[in-house]
Amino acid sequence: MPATAPFSTGAPWYRQFWPWLLISLPASAVIAGFATWYIAWASHDGLVAEDYYKQGLEINRSLESQELARQLGIDGVLTQAGDRLHLAITAQREIRFPDRLRLGVLSPVKAGADQQLVLERTADGYVVRLPALTPGHWNLALEDEGHTWKILASAIFPLQGEVRLHP
Repeated sequence: MPATAPFSTGAPWYRQFWPWLLISLPASAVIAGFATWYIAWASHDGLVAEDYYKQGLEINRSLESQELARQLGIDGVLTQAGDRLHLAITAQREIRFPDRLRLGVLSPVKAGADQQLVLERTADGYVVRLPALTPGHWNLALEDEGHTWKILASAIFPLQGEVRLHP
């Protein structure tokens, strides 16, 4: 009587369960690797900057402009009425505010969602029409058109009251 292998059913290997189970584990890792490679290749996360040196210089200028806003004592109050943003702005020192201010509405998660708004002077402050924003947390950067001073803040849109802008 010839010796038989354990678990042998006499069927060829490709008709048995165990070889396919053993093959499926590394095969699924290879498929997952290709899927991960495709996702990395097809999508852009927007986190790595090609001009990182220029951005580093911009950070230094930004810090200087924030310090100037602090020295001038610039304060602002931002409110929302419908699709309009209203800004009331004051300064402790004597400065002349320009006819236009720039408000960056910056997503903390996705750079592609950032908005640059131009606030126009009116009799009671500055006004701008607010574009459609995803409700949630946003960072704000208020500055004059000459980029001489800057105030940073954060807000949750839609605004449920006033947001204080203070350097």
